[in-house]
Amino acid sequence: MSQPVFETTEEVGAGGQIEPIHVVIDGNVEPPESTPEFGSWQTVSWPANTSVATSAQQLLPETRKRYEANILVIAGTGAAAGAFVRIGTMAQVMNNGGAQVPALSSPTRVTYHASQAVWVASDGANAATVVVLDERYL
Repeated sequence: MSQPVFETTEEVGAGGQIEPIHVVIDGNVEPPESTPEFGSWQTVSWPANTSVATSAQQLLPETRKRYEANILVIAGTGAAAGAFVRIGTMAQVMNNGGAQVPALSSPTRVTYHASQAVWVASDGANAATVVVLDERYL
């Protein structure tokens, strides 16, 4: 239903004042089909028998402008079957929580879209490498 349009402030219903313009602020950063303007790569690796506390580090910063992050997990030399890395918040990975992503000889890929920061840590026994491409809007 459309609002009446007043040509002057003297018309009936205009109240002698200019009507305020209704403004809606959309919180979305960019439409999903647009291309991100920024991308950064990072590689994290550690040898076998590295403790969770020693290996834990931030993989992705917190940003509301993230389009997508692609995380690849690859087993290091001599990694045993069942090797994994922990991915999640700092509190999760430091307390042996978060997601256990398998570290295989061919990369395991995880796609991440949220704005929250992401941390990664080893399983404490196996060598592994984690590669991430973080795509963001400026």
